[in-house]
Amino acid sequence: MLRILACCLGACWLSIGTPQTLAHNGPTNVSSSRILIGDWMFVPIYTRDDDQTIDIVSFLAVLDGRRVNGDNITSIWYLAEPGGWGSYAWTSQDPRIAAESIKDALQIPNTQDRKWGFPPTVNETFHEPVLPISYENGFFADDPILDTVENFPDRDAVVSVLVKSGYPAANVGVEWAASCTTAVRLDAISQVAIHLIESGDDAFTIVDDAEDLCNFVSAGPLGPPPVRPPKPTTAPPWSPPGTVPTAPAWTPGGWPAGPAWSCRTVPLGGGGSNCICSRRQQWGRWESTSCWIFFTCIKWHVIIEHEVCTDINTPCPAGGPPPASASCTTTYR
Repeated sequence: MLRILACCLGACWLSIGTPQTLAHNGPTNVSSSRILIGDWMFVPIYTRDDDQTIDIVSFLAVLDGRRVNGDNITSIWYLAEPGGWGSYAWTSQDPRIAAESIKDALQIPNTQDRKWGFPPTVNETFHEPVLPISYENGFFADDPILDTVENFPDRDAVVSVLVKSGYPAANVGVEWAASCTTAVRLDAISQVAIHLIESGDDAFTIVDDAEDLCNFVSAGPLGPPPVRPPKPTTAPPWSPPGTVPTAPAWTPGGWPAGPAWSCRTVPLGGGGSNCICSRRQQWGRWESTSCWIFFTCIKWHVIIEHEVCTDINTPCPAGGPPPASASCTTTYR
C-alpha cells in the first residue's frame, strides 16, 4: 500500500519506497530516451551519483492513445523498491496527471517538463498531483476481479478481452505469464535504459518480445555503444523490428572485448554435452519516430545484434571464440 504522510498535498504528500530508493547523490532526472514494448512506452526516471553511476529508480509506462478503449488504465508507475518493484496507476487517462504526481513525489524540477515527451503546446499545463492507486498485474489492487483472473489458466487472454471491452485494466507485456517474473523483466528494462542513457540519452529502442527480457542479463556480453554523429535536422523514417543494420547508414559500436563471448555448457542425453556461446553488438542511427501520439521527433535508434553459436561438441571455451565448426545464428532486436 502507498504510505501517505500526514501533511498537506505538496512536496511531502507521498512517501514511496525507502531511503535506499530515494537517497542518491544527485537529483532525480527524467530520461529523454524511450523503450517501446508493444503498445506501451516506458519513460525511465533515474539518478546519477557523484561517481556517475546511473540508477533507474522508476518507469512511467504510458499506453499509446490510439489503443485506449473505454475505462482502460493508461498510466502505470513502476517504482524500484527494496527487494523488488512496486506498481501504481491512476484512474485518469491523462498522462500529464501521472507525470505531475511523479514529479511531486520524487522532487523532479519543472525544468525537466519537456523531457516527458508531451507536445510543447501542453508542457505548461501540467495538472495538480493526484494520488495514484496501488496496482497489481493488470488491475487496481482493490479490484475484486483481480484474484479471479489470476487463477484462470490463460490469464493473459482474459486480460486482453477485458481491455478490449473497455474494462479498467491494462494489458502490459512485461506482466504476461512467462519464464520469468515481472520484476526480472523490469530489472532487464532498467539495464536497457542505463545503456541508452550512458550512450548519450535521447534514444529509442523497441523490445519486440517481452519474453526476450527474461534472458537479457544472461544473453552474452554487450559491446560498447556506437559513437553518435551530430543530431541532424532531418532523418530517415523509423526502422521496424527485425531490421538488419549495416554500415555506413548504421554506426556499429563493435563487439565486446574481455571477455568477448559468454559460453556455457549444456548437458545432453547419453552423457554428452554441448557448448553455447553468445555475444552482442550495438548499432545506432538517427531516425524520425513518433514521440507522442501524432507528434514526431528525431531520436537515436538502438538495435542490438545477438549472435549465438552452438553445436560445439568440444570443451567450452571460457571467453570464446567458438570453434569454426560451430553453427551460428544472428538475430536483431
